[in-house]
Amino acid sequence: MLITENQLDEWARSNAENAKGLIVELVWRLVAASSPKPHERRFPLSDSIGQHGPDGVLDATISYDPFVPNIVLIGK
Repeated sequence: MLITENQLDEWARSNAENAKGLIVELVWRLVAASSPKPHERRFPLSDSIGQHGPDGVLDATISYDPFVPNIVLIGK
């Protein structure tokens, strides 16, 4: 089953509380699959969501352009 951007957006808007944690976990899994052996990979999960600081940090040895450049800092 292929999920479209619109379906994901509709689900996230109608399930906002559950989506907060699941979207972050989805991003973490996609980054982990794209960059299996990074120097550093930190994405807040579960109770860490909503804390101050960047939303995620990735320092990858090998880039996977355009999705994973060598260093990514995703901030608020």
